[in-house]
Amino acid sequence: MIRKFSVIVFLMIFFLACSNEEKSSKKTNIPKLKKTVKIFIVHSYEKEHVCGFPQEQGIKNIFNNSNYQVSWEFYYMNTKTENVSPELKAKQAKIAINRIEKFKPKILFVLDDNAIKLVGTHFLGREMFVIFSGMNGQPEDYNKKFSFLDENGIPNKNMTGIYEFLHVKKSFEIMYRLFPSTKKVLAIIDETTTGNAIIKQLELELLNEQFAFDFEIERITTIKQYKKIISKINKDDDYGFVYNIALGLESEGEKQVGVPVTFKYYLQNANKPSIALNYAFSRLGIFGGVAVNFEKMGEQAAEIGLKLLAGTPINETPIENDEKYMVIFNKARANQLGIKIPQDIELIADELYENMQLLD
Repeated sequence: MIRKFSVIVFLMIFFLACSNEEKSSKKTNIPKLKKTVKIFIVHSYEKEHVCGFPQEQGIKNIFNNSNYQVSWEFYYMNTKTENVSPELKAKQAKIAINRIEKFKPKILFVLDDNAIKLVGTHFLGREMFVIFSGMNGQPEDYNKKFSFLDENGIPNKNMTGIYEFLHVKKSFEIMYRLFPSTKKVLAIIDETTTGNAIIKQLELELLNEQFAFDFEIERITTIKQYKKIISKINKDDDYGFVYNIALGLESEGEKQVGVPVTFKYYLQNANKPSIALNYAFSRLGIFGGVAVNFEKMGEQAAEIGLKLLAGTPINETPIENDEKYMVIFNKARANQLGIKIPQDIELIADELYENMQLLD
């Protein structure tokens, strides 16, 4: 009787153990619930702009593969082609700020200087994190007006982000390898907020640098001036290549036109290769060089966001230069200009584009 009772007890314990193991196994297979977070992205640009869209994609790439369930909200200020006057920019900023106040995000991403200056700085000192991407203006200049850095340049409020380093020296070096007879290089830069910031970036990145060619800068505001400059460089063989940063110009009737118009005209009329500021410009048809990788810059900004959400103090998330650049060339543009890209250069390229999107 005792033996029979012992067997029964043993079987009960065995089945209970198996049952608990099965339950434990089932528990481990239950996916963890993702934390929810609200994120608002404000663009200086219009929707799907060649500079803003890749940054937005980069931010989404990181968060869509994170442990967060994101509720997204977006606003496109379109300050490059339509809302270009100070009054219209301010109006767009007010709309964006009202939507952000209503949405109450945990993170506000602001892309490019107009969004940073007019929207991002409005939320300094708030509970949300403000993370910028694509800042062309100097952080210390922003700090003089908005005071968000300590004496060592470390964030001490709720804003940090990614400074857009242009990698101009690297571009000049690789372009000179391709065009060693170059005597002059011309940068064509508009007089927008971004254009003004890029002037200072060029000064800082090329400080104390020596090149075998003269470097010139032309500031322009209109399509008429742009066409005149292109005509000039076409006739002067001393210009080996150009740095075309004409991103926003006045056309007839004071209408502002952007990259699709300015770059298309360049591709149809200029006989000199141009450095691409970013890889998306090369995809459109600009010749190439060493370019900012905007998608990776967006990912870098998102990584800062994840750190802050995990509890990293703001003073341990310093402003970063964009880390990733791409060596890129547009082979269709090269063929159009009769340029043969050497194999050793092609081998180090991250991307070789086979067509010019603006001319297709």
